[in-house]
Amino acid sequence: MLLFYFVSCKKEKASSSDSVTNQQAAFMVSTALASNANGLISIKNDIYNYTKNLATNSAGCGVPDISAAARQEPANAAIDYNYAMGYQYILNCTGATKDSLSTNVNYNGSFEATGLTAMNSGTYTITLTGLADPTNYFLNGTYQNSGTYTTTDGSNLAGNYNTSITLNNYTILKSNGNTTGGTADITVSGDVKNKSAFSYSGTLTFKSGGIALLVLGTQKYNVNLTTAEVTPTS
Repeated sequence: MLLFYFVSCKKEKASSSDSVTNQQAAFMVSTALASNANGLISIKNDIYNYTKNLATNSAGCGVPDISAAARQEPANAAIDYNYAMGYQYILNCTGATKDSLSTNVNYNGSFEATGLTAMNSGTYTITLTGLADPTNYFLNGTYQNSGTYTTTDGSNLAGNYNTSITLNNYTILKSNGNTTGGTADITVSGDVKNKSAFSYSGTLTFKSGGIALLVLGTQKYNVNLTTAEVTPTS
């Protein structure tokens, strides 16, 4: 059974049938982030797991390690998805010292959540640093995706959309891979077929406990980085 993820105390105005609302745009962002939608958190987990076994996984300093995978949602998941993934990892060194890990991920596929379905493709370009840090890894880089969407929350919108995320010192614990901090700059834009364009920009602040604070325009939301649930907050 799919779960409904838009949580609000008041309904949007009737104009929501002509344009993507701030909260609908926030949900587009949350699906680009959440692990249950194969978002950024899933890629963070891939990078973390690769780095934890760097001695075994790495092809050597400066040598690309290329692989591919197919990824689908687990049984009884709340969000259905199906993606083809391509990975390239490069270990960067100065002499014999391991400095950082560069990761490029390309994907294409689709997802279906209550309230929103999409077909999309995207690219992650991320550098992991902190290999010598005793406590944390740090991720910096960009994530771009684009595709077509259809809302299934009663507003009956469809069109094209793009999401851009720039990570700033996104921090994860070496001990377990959990998120502990960092920020991101967010832009989500697109159009409603035969109607209007939309564009929202904002910031994301990663917190512990699997939550991030999304400020999109003048609105604030708590984003569950596992489920993609979006909850308005003050």
